[in-house]
Amino acid sequence: MIKEARIAFGEVLLTCAAFDLSSTGARICLFDPVEVPEMVELRLPDGLLQPARRRWQQGTQVGLEFVGAAAG
Repeated sequence: MIKEARIAFGEVLLTCAAFDLSSTGARICLFDPVEVPEMVELRLPDGLLQPARRRWQQGTQVGLEFVGAAAG
């Protein structure tokens, strides 16, 4: 299932598509090539805010590992 989501880091908020969501992480696809920092916050449409660590990035594809508890 694909969900529209956003990732936030610093003052940056980017819209992305979230794939392969699980309890431990997600794969996202950015709409523009941007280097994602190590720590971000994934914001899902249901209001969930999930801190995450970038595990890998290949172009616009990014693998995130969830860290800490989600809020929202």
